[in-house]
Amino acid sequence: MIFNALDVKNEIEDQGYVKHSYDLVIGSLIFHARRDLRATLRNARRQLKPGGYLLLQEITNIDVLHVRFAVSGLPSCWLGREDGRRYSPYVTSAEWHGLLLETGFPGIDTITPETDILLRPLPIITAQAANEHIDFLPNPLLQSGESQGMSAADFVVMGGQTLQLKSSDLLASSLVLSLTELNSAIEGGGPPETMGGLKQLMELQRPVLWITQGL
Repeated sequence: MIFNALDVKNEIEDQGYVKHSYDLVIGSLIFHARRDLRATLRNARRQLKPGGYLLLQEITNIDVLHVRFAVSGLPSCWLGREDGRRYSPYVTSAEWHGLLLETGFPGIDTITPETDILLRPLPIITAQAANEHIDFLPNPLLQSGESQGMSAADFVVMGGQTLQLKSSDLLASSLVLSLTELNSAIEGGGPPETMGGLKQLMELQRPVLWITQGL
């Protein structure tokens, strides 16, 4: 493990870091203490690989007076005045979501519950560094595969009552998702058309994800 200093408000390449090469960037009570939140988030985004995660721990309830009072004597508390943060360096979770949308993230992915804020004013926020390929993975049926650089044969979803497939539907490299057994379990080998589909599916070594229901 290598430890180096990073000033997240400045260009990462000038500090010896390689852009788009990290799986996880963690910032705990540091991002708010920057003069420009958007520039800071853009620099964090440039560090992440596609699919990597930004993890933030920040105060998001700016109405908690004792927290604001405790940091008001620090010079970094007032760096964000020109960034619209006149009375507090902190922003709400809704504002973090908007800032992430503006800086190359799809907004907040997850956030710990903002409850009992007087005792626990520090929720944890995660955001993924997405691109068109990462966006495609969680919702493959809601987007056009061709628009993501994938042909119909690259990703095949099987469903319905049988496993009837055409050889032209599959490539040796096809990614196959089978939802067939969500309709009914294949018992005792199934009818001839089902076995023919299984045989065709397994003829080549290709990635297959088979979804079934619990008994």
